[in-house]
Amino acid sequence: MANRIKEFRNRLKLSQEKLARAVGTTNQHIGYLERGERSLTQKWLNRLAPVLQCTPAELLGERSVTAEEKELLDNLDSIPPKQRLMLIEMVRSMAEGTRQTPLLCPDNADGSDKKNKTVF
Repeated sequence: MANRIKEFRNRLKLSQEKLARAVGTTNQHIGYLERGERSLTQKWLNRLAPVLQCTPAELLGERSVTAEEKELLDNLDSIPPKQRLMLIEMVRSMAEGTRQTPLLCPDNADGSDKKNKTVF
């Protein structure tokens, strides 16, 4: 099973050996866990997460939702279905970097003095 131990370890510039010492195991065992050759049990998740400064869920590939993302999701229900589909398409397009539909920026959204500027 894929996990993100190595990603978080590298972010903190920790060697397998240093991580192993911090959680009370060997660097070989850390390697096995990173490659999915050993089971990443709840016990290991709970030992690794604090040292890697993340949550157990993040180690398994899940990511936490920010306050802004939660607000966006909470507000989706109030958007009419047709506009919701347009919003989804706009977000997809922006994520792909190929936005073709002009967007109207609200006042000063881009830090400029201009109001309601169309951007592409």
